[in-house]
Amino acid sequence: MRKKLLSILLVLSLMLALVPATFAAEPASGTCGAEGDGSNVIWTLDETGLLTISGTGKIASGTGGSIWSDKPVLAVDIRSGVTGVGKDAFYGCDDLQVISLPDTVTQLDDNAFGNCPALSDILVDAKNPAYKSVDGALYSKDGTVLVKGPANAETFVVPDGVATIGDYAFFGAKYLTSIYFPEGSLTTIGAMAFEFCEGLTELLLPGVTEIGMYAFAHCSGLRSVDLPVSLKHVSDMAFLSAGTMDAGIADINYAGSEQQWNAIAFDDGVLGWMHKNFNTEQHTFGAW
Repeated sequence: MRKKLLSILLVLSLMLALVPATFAAEPASGTCGAEGDGSNVIWTLDETGLLTISGTGKIASGTGGSIWSDKPVLAVDIRSGVTGVGKDAFYGCDDLQVISLPDTVTQLDDNAFGNCPALSDILVDAKNPAYKSVDGALYSKDGTVLVKGPANAETFVVPDGVATIGDYAFFGAKYLTSIYFPEGSLTTIGAMAFEFCEGLTELLLPGVTEIGMYAFAHCSGLRSVDLPVSLKHVSDMAFLSAGTMDAGIADINYAGSEQQWNAIAFDDGVLGWMHKNFNTEQHTFGAW
């Protein structure tokens, strides 16, 4: 993991050398711990945009955004000893491209890496007991939860074996236009998992039983959604402001009957007024 991080940092450094000096990071340092006066965790930012965080315990939550959101942070190297990352800790770090997690980080609070549109790689130490990284995306160690997808992805294929798309997994991924879900394993879409993914136009959700709050809210590009008979519960505001303002989502394609649709537990009426097609043939991954 360290070698991969260093190679990425080398590329970033070369890129930085090609831009005017006004874009270089101003070296800085401070504390960011969640305990007491915060001195249990310290940070340093060098001129290449590398933010190094070390110490013991948890990184504090962001308050109205990250304490680094106004700094040109390109990469974050969290050192062994740090155990967790607070809510919104890196929220709004627009230039952040890569994050390295050590073996000791076992707790990531809500939206810890939210609204980082350039984030392409989350690297995880192989000895970490809670998380792993596959192709830049962050998963639970057993691979059943997709914790955080690459924010700059245009297309993403969720691998077989994933049962849950975690809360905020693709929150604000503005470049995402296509997402493919596995058949047979996926059951749950977490809260705000795809909120503000305005580039999504079609969704196929095979086998899903639960859709969380605001999961696809403000996905203004959505025009077609395929929903399976397995769906049991759609949480409050799951599709708030999805689709166009006048028509919402143009086509809700449901595999079951209208009677089965009416048996689904909807926490609000957002989908109620949109056009629905019943008893539809669902797309398969290969035919989508």
